[in-house]
Amino acid sequence: MTWRVALLRYDIIRYNVINTIKLTGSQPAQETDMDFEAAKRLCRSFPGCTEDTKWDHDTVFSVGARMFAVTNKDGPSQGFSLKADDERFLELTDRPGINPAPYLARAKWVFVTPEAQLDDAEFAGLLRRSYELVFAKLTRKLQRDIAG
Repeated sequence: MTWRVALLRYDIIRYNVINTIKLTGSQPAQETDMDFEAAKRLCRSFPGCTEDTKWDHDTVFSVGARMFAVTNKDGPSQGFSLKADDERFLELTDRPGINPAPYLARAKWVFVTPEAQLDDAEFAGLLRRSYELVFAKLTRKLQRDIAG
């Protein structure tokens, strides 16, 4: 199975997760606000994703032992740090509520806060792109192992 097939499976899972959220009504009524809990579920659905705690208070989502998203562990999420395309880094950080991520900005990571006012689809796209950027840097053997 190639990584494209794995990403296609991810798209199907994401579609099912989003529709399940809409059908069960567990999403807030405001369509324009990001749902960080749904984002955590989305991260968990990526092929080969692992979730662990680092630095005592952060939940880290990784693929192939490389981070692609970070959020706080306890309580409601205060925001997400994620990897961004080199070309989009400045564009994203010019938007209100999206800041260069502390300690990781030199590697083109951004910190997305609730003030960013992204809708769930755009935020899911940023998370997916972060996953893709990190996945692409893995060895081919590891990519094949993750893709199945």
